[in-house]
Amino acid sequence: AVAVLENFTGAIRIIVGGRNYSHSAFNRATQARRPMGSIFKPLVYGTAFERDLFPGVLISDARIAPGEIDWDSLNWNPDNSDGIFGERLPAEIGLIKSRNTMTARVGEWAGIDNVLTMMEHAGLGHADSGDVSPTIYIGTLGASVRDVASAYSVFSTGGIRHRPYFIGAIIDRDGTALYQHEDENYRVLSPGAAWMTSTILKRVLEEGGTGANIRKMEFSAPAGGKTGTTNDFFDAWFAGYTSRLTGGVWVGLDQPGTIMKDAYGGKIAMPIWRDVMAAAQQLGYEFTDFAPPEEVIDMQLCRESGLLAKDECQEAGSVYIERVPHDLIPRKFCKEH
Repeated sequence: AVAVLENFTGAIRIIVGGRNYSHSAFNRATQARRPMGSIFKPLVYGTAFERDLFPGVLISDARIAPGEIDWDSLNWNPDNSDGIFGERLPAEIGLIKSRNTMTARVGEWAGIDNVLTMMEHAGLGHADSGDVSPTIYIGTLGASVRDVASAYSVFSTGGIRHRPYFIGAIIDRDGTALYQHEDENYRVLSPGAAWMTSTILKRVLEEGGTGANIRKMEFSAPAGGKTGTTNDFFDAWFAGYTSRLTGGVWVGLDQPGTIMKDAYGGKIAMPIWRDVMAAAQQLGYEFTDFAPPEEVIDMQLCRESGLLAKDECQEAGSVYIERVPHDLIPRKFCKEH
């Protein structure tokens, strides 16, 4: 299933609902809701960035300790895809490398209620009360491909979502407009949080990121995106965006089951996204660099708290330089040191 829309209008340009309409009229791009896996993680990070987290703040990659998530009565303890648990790393690494343990802690920084609100604002639906658990942070809830594409478009628009639509106008034979689409848009993320998340998602597609192979597929245009693979290779995803278009690709089986061995999103979904965007370029879509926020300032922050650094932070060796968008400048000094 594939869905592609224009970032600044919401106009849907591609819907592929399955392999062959004559075999099945079920539209998997709009009617099916499948677990999102890791493609949900950017929304978790974007939510945390609006709440004083910065990409350079250190987050633990160790196992989740019993009781660490105090509202989780089941003591959920996720694995990382490589089975390795490590040291504290900059938060951005958790998204670039798609670390489950780091993402869970970033989700806790943001707060589960705020993550759920962000999910709903981004057009990904809402969670039933019985489904609320920390597993949401790593994408256990389902969404349609169209809605995923719409949600990802906010990373290229400075945080604005334009509701997706199919029909632009209906005009009768006399030239009278019977219907004219009116753009419905609203803010999902602050400009600064959208920019910081997008900056990381661009690195996902570079060397060291989970989507780095796209550059080996001769796709060189500026882009950001995220791969996603659910347990036992039931769902393979890629969601990505350029300056003009955002697209989501899902590969899987109608009756959930293992697609094939090593059916990673970066392996079987991302090449489809690449082919679609390359075809769009041939049709005349130009993909340019993304516009930065109006003002970005280099600031000394504390890696422990994400707040303004003090002399004590310097003595503790926790001071670093972060590029901070003007709308997210911290107003308080570190209290950790």
